[in-house]
Amino acid sequence: MNRKARWRWWTIALFIIIGISGCSQQSLYNDEVYEEPSWICDYNAYNCADFSTCSQAQAVLRECKEQGYGDIHDLDRDVDGVPCEKYQGSGLC
Repeated sequence: MNRKARWRWWTIALFIIIGISGCSQQSLYNDEVYEEPSWICDYNAYNCADFSTCSQAQAVLRECKEQGYGDIHDLDRDVDGVPCEKYQGSGLC
């Protein structure tokens, strides 16, 4: 067998081994896959006390607006695009 043929067989064998072991490109780089939480947008389910960070409140506001529900949770009371800014006096955002 010439050099090219051996290389081709090793490449095919490697792809078969990877396929059989169930490895995916994603699992080769990290074991944990981060998935954004699916926020409830079809009814008023949250208030500012439900969020520990400003980015969580912003994510909910943005996602619900993108889905066509607007500010269903009333997180942005002054309608300036920044949610929960006057929450408990200090402001979350």
